[in-house]
Amino acid sequence: MRITVGVDDYRRCVDAVPEKGKWQAWLDEYYSKFRHVFDPMVKYLYMADSVESLRPYVEAWDFEAGLRAAERFISARGVDRVKELASRSAEILDFHEDCDVFLMVGIGQVGGTALPAEKSFVYFGIELFADKLDRLAFMVPHEFMHAVRRGGFNPATLTFGHLVVEEGIATVFSIVAQDLPLDNPNLKAALPFMSDEAFAYCEGNRKALTREIFSQAASPVTPELAAKYLYSGPRCDERGVPGSVGYYVGARAVIDLLKEGRAVKELSRLPAQEVIDAVLRRYC
Repeated sequence: MRITVGVDDYRRCVDAVPEKGKWQAWLDEYYSKFRHVFDPMVKYLYMADSVESLRPYVEAWDFEAGLRAAERFISARGVDRVKELASRSAEILDFHEDCDVFLMVGIGQVGGTALPAEKSFVYFGIELFADKLDRLAFMVPHEFMHAVRRGGFNPATLTFGHLVVEEGIATVFSIVAQDLPLDNPNLKAALPFMSDEAFAYCEGNRKALTREIFSQAASPVTPELAAKYLYSGPRCDERGVPGSVGYYVGARAVIDLLKEGRAVKELSRLPAQEVIDAVLRRYC
């Protein structure tokens, strides 16, 4: 496992802003060096064809504030904490393959991700953890599980149901990797974008939400489905359904299987379809 810290490169990017402007400085001094990291993010997170789609976000970003946050992360020994958590995750999963970890300064939107790529990697936007290092305890094993599972991942055949299960598996692993019980307080802690009220809504409407989401399990992943059920952060819709409800539903489905006797170590190779089939038998 190799860890790359992109703070010095980002500092050069910030220094170039007065002369080049935000967009061109970011393209020339940061994106060009790490395009193998950013391009999968553009494709799979922003669901766009070109890095040009990031331009409005880059132009709106406070580069100086991002640099200050990154420096606080370094001073607080955030790099050491990531190394410790990543090594612990690899040990639990008996994972010994090559994997790159990039500790980068992003544009305030992506805290962590591990996406399909030619070479397995994990990305952390350290500007989002400068004052919240405790969140790394959940985020690092979550993304590490994604990286491990995506070694045998085919994005071309990914369905919405598979994506929900992948997020559920990673969420559950972020809890058990810390030797914590799979109870409500720890599940809530593993879902940082979900308010107490939103979590209570999910608990009270679990069966209906599970049916709603898994009735669409065979659908292809679309920006609309991803935004509605997974990647809308703390926002709730007009019904009160949180934009990250898919994480909750996926995690509950995986917890059900563990309660039935599946071992934690099996999570790294558990077929997503097996989880979907179990949910469909139980709820749909």
